[in-house]
Amino acid sequence: MLSQVRRQRLKELGTAELSYAGLAHVEKELHFCHEVYRTPPPWPVVDVTAKSIEEIAAEVCALTVDSGCEQLCRCLSGLRNIYRQRTRFRTKGQEGRT
Repeated sequence: MLSQVRRQRLKELGTAELSYAGLAHVEKELHFCHEVYRTPPPWPVVDVTAKSIEEIAAEVCALTVDSGCEQLCRCLSGLRNIYRQRTRFRTKGQEGRT
């Protein structure tokens, strides 16, 4: 399936890079991915399933503070505030619409 998707994409782009879409290349990539995913990563993993952006940011901030990355934490807090402002702006702009 992935090979077919890649072939179609290459056709639409007008390129003839067939090795990228070839079955052998796709199988090699999948094998590499399976090897990577079998090994636990050396970095913390944050499960973002069913969490708001604020919850994710708080969890990432907690991890960064523990590892001494306070500057990154401040940056993430700033991004969270920007997200909240944009969300409020969109909500206010959509009031009264059906």
